[in-house]
Amino acid sequence: NMEKIPRSVKIGIVAVIATSTGFVIFKKFLNRAKFEAAQKKWNAIGKDIVILHQFPRPTTSLNLSPYPAKLETFLRLAKIEYVCDYEYPKHPKTQKSPWITFNGQDVADSQLSIEFLTKKCDCKDLNNLGPKEKAISKAFRALMEDHLYWIIVYDRYVEHQGKHLKTFMPAINEYHRTIAVRKMTRQCYNQGLSRLGKGDIQRMGVETLQVHTIFPKTFQARY
Repeated sequence: NMEKIPRSVKIGIVAVIATSTGFVIFKKFLNRAKFEAAQKKWNAIGKDIVILHQFPRPTTSLNLSPYPAKLETFLRLAKIEYVCDYEYPKHPKTQKSPWITFNGQDVADSQLSIEFLTKKCDCKDLNNLGPKEKAISKAFRALMEDHLYWIIVYDRYVEHQGKHLKTFMPAINEYHRTIAVRKMTRQCYNQGLSRLGKGDIQRMGVETLQVHTIFPKTFQARY
């Protein structure tokens, strides 16, 4: 019953709530000001230079996530000038990585960024594929990014609990490893794959890899 609570306690509760609310608002203000300052810095880098926002590099590869590595590989092959930003690896709205800033315009998602830059920079088709080959390529990309990717996530973060992270990123501590494992385990569960049996998941992954191995011979025979 609120009537039985002493007035001093009520005042204290209100003060705590007000202080907490004020702190949250102030923190959001600081974060926004910091982000706007970063945007000014990116815009000052120069015209037609891509700002590639991604996670910091591990010791043995372009990126621990395949999507930033995919986008950066495209930039290199297309010979598009770019600089990397590791301070804001996640897009402010989607909270996914990577994303790009190009002439003041932000674009989320690796594939959308590639399509955007292909038009803006007048890039030629790097694969030089015909209509049939493009359709097959898109199907394989979906197979890898929407299926095989989650099998890799399951293996890394659910099956092996992120034990590999120390190999790729020696500076990572136990706290951040635990946070990464919890986050990716939750995503894998929400996606649905990790709800299957352990043996079934590995079998699906092996079969997917075998398709990629067998397909080139079949492709050459038909086309």
